[in-house]
Amino acid sequence: PFRLLAWHHKAKERRRNNVAKRWGGGDVAHSAYNVHRKQPSMLRDDCVWQQHKRHVVIGVVCLNVHQIVDPLEAFVPFRTYNRKGIHVELTWRHSESLSSAERVWGFTLLKTHMQALYEEADGWGWHEQRKRRELFEESARFLWVTDQESKEPRAFAHVRFEVEDNVEVLYLYEIHADACVRRKGLGRFMMSLLELIARRHGMKKLMLTVFKANTAAMQFYMDRLKYSIDATSPTFTAPHEDFPYEILSKRFELQTETKRFQTHTHTHTSLPLSERHNVTSR
Repeated sequence: PFRLLAWHHKAKERRRNNVAKRWGGGDVAHSAYNVHRKQPSMLRDDCVWQQHKRHVVIGVVCLNVHQIVDPLEAFVPFRTYNRKGIHVELTWRHSESLSSAERVWGFTLLKTHMQALYEEADGWGWHEQRKRRELFEESARFLWVTDQESKEPRAFAHVRFEVEDNVEVLYLYEIHADACVRRKGLGRFMMSLLELIARRHGMKKLMLTVFKANTAAMQFYMDRLKYSIDATSPTFTAPHEDFPYEILSKRFELQTETKRFQTHTHTHTSLPLSERHNVTSR
């Protein structure tokens, strides 16, 4: 990406020099080529260049985050959950690190929870092989939950660091839990941890997709976790069409800026301060 940036930078300089010679002579440093003399085509070039530069930077950010071995190292207290009669431990797993037995368990749990919802959604249907490939692709990352004593898997979340509408996001593809650990706060605990990971590594949002028919999940995310319908959801992009899902998100950027402003104010004054897409299930 950096070589590509350098190449485009040189190409842009060459274009500017050529235009400068046509509109004032000499190279850029000594010509009348400036913001007042720019032609519309060059303004478009600048816009495209800035857009391309941001795409490359975002790509590098996501690539660097993907290469992190274990983001849970920064959140040691979140490695275990001991509440309401369940005792589990949480680990960060790459798809290639999952054993055959773990893959079978994870996909069986996903199929049990989601197959009926996919089949009931107009135009979707359940495509088992496609779903299996998607779940265990190389870019997939898992928050894996196992019993502390038996080491048997109890829950998992499938996430990826991606770019949505030119914004770096942590996208939640799936989150599922065994019946024995559901309704005991584990899902909310896992979501809180994912939000911390997203914030720490510069993601602007945590996003997910939910079937409208999955009313329990919609209520969980929107009412309890305070997620909202994202601007990329069909509700906003295709309001006159009936899609069976919503895209939800929680944005971190504004919250971060608010905290930064409060810290700045507190420091410099003497006055004290007074959440492909795929569909998730709990």
